[in-house]
Amino acid sequence: MKVGIWGSYNYGNYGDDLMAIKFASELKKMSVEPWVYRLDTNLAQRYQIHTTHSIKELFENTKFCIIGGGGMLTECSAAKVDFEELDYAVTSNQCPLFPISVGSNGQEKNTTLPLENIKLWQNPYCQTSTVRLLGDVALVEKLGNKAIYYPDVLLSISDLWDIKPLPKSSTQLHVGINIGKSLSRSFILSQLSWIAEIKKDIVFHFISTNLPNSSYRNHILPHKESDYIKSHIYTDPISTLKFLKSLDLLVSSKLHLGLTALSLNTPFYSYGGTGKTKAFLKSINAEFAIFNSKNIIDLFKVITNPSEVIQAKKKFDFNKLEEEKVLSKGHIKFLKQVIQTC
Repeated sequence: MKVGIWGSYNYGNYGDDLMAIKFASELKKMSVEPWVYRLDTNLAQRYQIHTTHSIKELFENTKFCIIGGGGMLTECSAAKVDFEELDYAVTSNQCPLFPISVGSNGQEKNTTLPLENIKLWQNPYCQTSTVRLLGDVALVEKLGNKAIYYPDVLLSISDLWDIKPLPKSSTQLHVGINIGKSLSRSFILSQLSWIAEIKKDIVFHFISTNLPNSSYRNHILPHKESDYIKSHIYTDPISTLKFLKSLDLLVSSKLHLGLTALSLNTPFYSYGGTGKTKAFLKSINAEFAIFNSKNIIDLFKVITNPSEVIQAKKKFDFNKLEEEKVLSKGHIKFLKQVIQTC
């Protein structure tokens, strides 16, 4: 049985790539043949996954297709043409479509979606979905469809691989920073470089979450590394997961970088995060971890103070997160049910 996996996989982005590989790997365990639309060729070869840049080939002899991510429930979708193409392919091939672990920006029923998204949700071949925010059940129902809630599928990423942390110095703390470029944010790099060289008790790792060959490279990275200022560039999901597990604290605006860090028991603070990032942190009672762009001084006080970095882990309810991990497996169980009924 061939199953298609559609998403925004043509940007070489860590979170989207990880979701595609997660779904493909789980489907392979179920003895079906997954095909991912536009996954990076090197990643596809490494994880032995079929990929194609032809939507015609994606849907050829495909029993059903799933959407993993791709902004289907977000207000500002950059995938207008992609959704139009997907809507046409689903209809012309009469192929059932299941959105899996999709999520909004946390505005629930008040979310205003582009017409292309709405048309896809209302396509007769669009079936029951699974959503990663409880409030999105009502949003999908408002669109005339059905949804089941489970916490984000990537919370259970450790079910796929046994992630071991990278070796690190026991005398220093390690803080990861993943934020987009801007003049004000470049200030963060210059100041942390100066502070780190003086204090020598914290190593700051600046992170890029896009593949080196990606055309989208918008993260702050140091021009020159030192013992206390380093960079991590995403090249492979497993190596980035190992890196995240070795950190004492992660600061990022990205949902899935932070979410997978927390799934590995690394505390995550959101700085300038999007609505979906804030909505996730609120769902696990971690509003304290949300720093808006105006809170740069408060953020500096935290990430340059060793005692604050150490205390960060104690603030999160990791027992709650363990419960969420178990519940997040519901997305894969739902997929098994779909396969059994097809």
